[in-house]
Amino acid sequence: MSEFDYATASLLERLARPVAEQLEHAGYKPIDEIKGITVGARVHNDGEQFSRAFQEGTGTVTGIFEKNPSSWSQSYGSRDIELAVKHDDGRERQWASYRTRLVTQETIDLYTRIRNGEH
Repeated sequence: MSEFDYATASLLERLARPVAEQLEHAGYKPIDEIKGITVGARVHNDGEQFSRAFQEGTGTVTGIFEKNPSSWSQSYGSRDIELAVKHDDGRERQWASYRTRLVTQETIDLYTRIRNGEH
């Protein structure tokens, strides 16, 4: 991680840092998997309610992070997990794990066959 002074940086400067760096600075630690989602998986945010999101996903997971303990985990009794996602529009985003939906390769293949008239 590069030397960056979060204490003196503006909000815009802090938000311009990579999502993984922001999460680690906030006390999150990298983990390998959550509910079948791993780094490299195709996902969509459950707020993205359009067919392409369900069929192909809208981004690729670049990191999974957990903060334990956290006020979230203590208040809600569930794990505090955030994902770094490289969205198809080129921007990197941070999504809460409970808002993230996995798109399996089988689903992608099925919709590709349907579009090609093979199913």
